[in-house]
Amino acid sequence: MEKMTDSLFSGYTVLVADPDPGARGLICVGLKAIGFNTVIEAKTSVDALKQFNRYHVDLLLLDFFPNEDDSLGVLNFIRRSPRSPYRQLPAVLCTGRTWPDEVSLARDAGVSEIMSKPITMTSLVKKVGSALFNAREFVVAEGYVGPCRRRLKKIYSGPLRRKEELEAEASEFLSDAQSHAPL
Repeated sequence: MEKMTDSLFSGYTVLVADPDPGARGLICVGLKAIGFNTVIEAKTSVDALKQFNRYHVDLLLLDFFPNEDDSLGVLNFIRRSPRSPYRQLPAVLCTGRTWPDEVSLARDAGVSEIMSKPITMTSLVKKVGSALFNAREFVVAEGYVGPCRRRLKKIYSGPLRRKEELEAEASEFLSDAQSHAPL
């Protein structure tokens, strides 16, 4: 496949952290084919963290590291460390482990997108493009750091349910009731 020139991705640096050398190699070839000029490889979490010190990384593609204590250690470290310059880095999980427990674990670690293996060029462009150019609002809360989990931007038109809304509604009701009460 011939490399795209003047690609949307040409100015970005991507780090591919995957313990499987075959999968890592195929992902890197795909990224170069869609226009990434700088594609860095890491075979362990420790190696990935070292690459963050060597390069300015714009995007992280990673898989679970099953032989390590924290299988998403790289992502957990950059998301949870308050001093990390990469806290809001877009991160795409490329994995064959798409069971609900693994997806929940990845979501809770703060992945931006999940792409199941085997990957296609279409899914690669779609997920990478979404992570870079359609990033969701970033959330820093107790127990979670990462992109907002809500994807749909629906305006809720049902009954008020939030505590503040219920309190305001109750206060308005009491105020109205007091103004109409006989003396």
